[in-house]
Amino acid sequence: MKRFRIFVRRFNLFKETIDKCLTLVQIHDYEFFFHHRSVFGPRDLQGFVPLLLECLRENIQKPFAGKLLEDLGVTTFDAHPGYSIRVQTLGQFRLWLGERDVGDKDWQREKAKELFQLLITVSEPIAKDEIMQILWPYQDKKNADRDFKVALNSLQHVLEPMRKARAAPFFIIRDGMFYGLNPNAVIEVDTSHFQSLIQQGLHESGDEKVMYFLERGLTLYQGDYLPDRRYDDWCISKRESLLVYFLRGAEKMAQLMVRRENYEEAIHWCEKILERDRTWEEAYRLLMYCYYRKNNRPQAMKWYQKCTEVLEKELGVTPLEPTKHMYEMIIESENIVNPIQQP
Repeated sequence: MKRFRIFVRRFNLFKETIDKCLTLVQIHDYEFFFHHRSVFGPRDLQGFVPLLLECLRENIQKPFAGKLLEDLGVTTFDAHPGYSIRVQTLGQFRLWLGERDVGDKDWQREKAKELFQLLITVSEPIAKDEIMQILWPYQDKKNADRDFKVALNSLQHVLEPMRKARAAPFFIIRDGMFYGLNPNAVIEVDTSHFQSLIQQGLHESGDEKVMYFLERGLTLYQGDYLPDRRYDDWCISKRESLLVYFLRGAEKMAQLMVRRENYEEAIHWCEKILERDRTWEEAYRLLMYCYYRKNNRPQAMKWYQKCTEVLEKELGVTPLEPTKHMYEMIIESENIVNPIQQP
């Protein structure tokens, strides 16, 4: 009985406090408090959602609470875990529930992790039969169905460890025989931010803006997409697509550094490109030019020889005409008065 009285007292205090809070927000136009991170609020704005849902249930400033929920992108008024999900996939796989890092021990089943990685890779609902074919290709349908259910339950427990029994899952939803991520959930995957920044950098015209976007985007590329699934066919296409984004972004950054005569930085990005793709010919051409401008003709010539060897071995082709022309001009540079035109 004592615990019940304490609960009632605390709940009444909550209702009184949240009512005053919402009133002050409206009077002083503090709605930004729910829309943007600040030193006075939670780092994860999804933490507001359960409080606002409780306001709806208890009829506490219901219209305003509903508006705030709508602004937060909440369109269904069922239970909410109170946090967003962040995912790192480039270089290594990591998962955060709000600010809590999900450790390896939390993933009790490797197939649960693989199922989640598959769902974030396809980014759309996928049929149960297709999931079983991808993750359990050598099992009969009965055993694959059993293992799928086990992996799904394990995944849901990882994503929502505090979910009440029989409560509907929030992050993973089912529509008939299709499963996928809840479009109303906030799930931030590093690849989306990476691609957006690189695209902006590639399409901007002003050098300062180009550098701003590309530097931020290239920093996010910590390595291959889902390296622990290196040999799984279902993520090869996305891994290769993301690598091309990195290569194009790094190439443009190197070209920009050459125009600014920052040859050391240009060399840095060209070497990063060749670490990922030894056949990216523009990187060799830029390296040749950079070392020529640094009065290091032998090193420039070595990069041409390296380019020739790699292209022959990997692709069975010779360098393009612009690369050959660059090499010929370097060879004849002692007799050229004007500097070589920038690539």
